[in-house]
Amino acid sequence: MFVPVSLAIADEIRWVLEKCYSNPWLPLTGEKNRNTAGCATSMEDLVKLPSSLLGTRHVQAFSANMPVEAAAVSEEPRRRYAITALHRIVPTGSSGDGESSEMVTCHDMTYPYVVFYCHMAGPATRAYMVVLVS
Repeated sequence: MFVPVSLAIADEIRWVLEKCYSNPWLPLTGEKNRNTAGCATSMEDLVKLPSSLLGTRHVQAFSANMPVEAAAVSEEPRRRYAITALHRIVPTGSSGDGESSEMVTCHDMTYPYVVFYCHMAGPATRAYMVVLVS
């Protein structure tokens, strides 16, 4: 990954080095005396970390699905999209049954290698699956 040099990118990379590489599992303790955030520095960690933060192996994973050509930076004006479907994603409880309000969200970080920052989402956070058509 080659990126143009800028102060903002340098600050992001410094944050990743300080927070993620000094301790990839980031012991930020919140309610219920457990970790509330962490860094995944490999694809294996990206599978393990949300389970660890939630305290269960019963997890559902969702990701954005966008064609590469649509995600590429272009000189065209931004496209307009129509929402054709909207569904709320309801997390299940730790036993796999019942509704839960606990979610973990992971963000890819600016870094030359795979690094994701994952954290517990607040109780008011809701997740939706949205279908867009251009």
